[in-house]
Amino acid sequence: MCYFFITDLPFDNLLFNYPYTRKTIPVVLAYFTSWSIYKRQYFVYNITANKITHISYAFALINSDGCIDIGDPHADTGAVMLGDKLKQPLRGNFYQLKKLKRKYPHLRTLIAIGGYVIFP
Repeated sequence: MCYFFITDLPFDNLLFNYPYTRKTIPVVLAYFTSWSIYKRQYFVYNITANKITHISYAFALINSDGCIDIGDPHADTGAVMLGDKLKQPLRGNFYQLKKLKRKYPHLRTLIAIGGYVIFP
């Protein structure tokens, strides 16, 4: 499942409260969940990347050392998906996002940390 967020503010202004001087560029953000590949069978290659500017990928975790870690090792880097090879070093959603960004260089990728399912 992919949710969309549209605004006419520069993305930097959404994160930080400071004046900006750049020309305002619309932000169209898709929210993609790692678990979409399971029951829903919705994959990164299903995203209409020519219609969006940003993807927010859910979720990463904070591990016991306080560092960011992948949330779902199978979905994020392990699943063999369309066009993947079994022995390639990076697979899953991360590799699919890398391929999508190669095809659509304007696309920005963000990662959401935490989440309700992970932290009940």
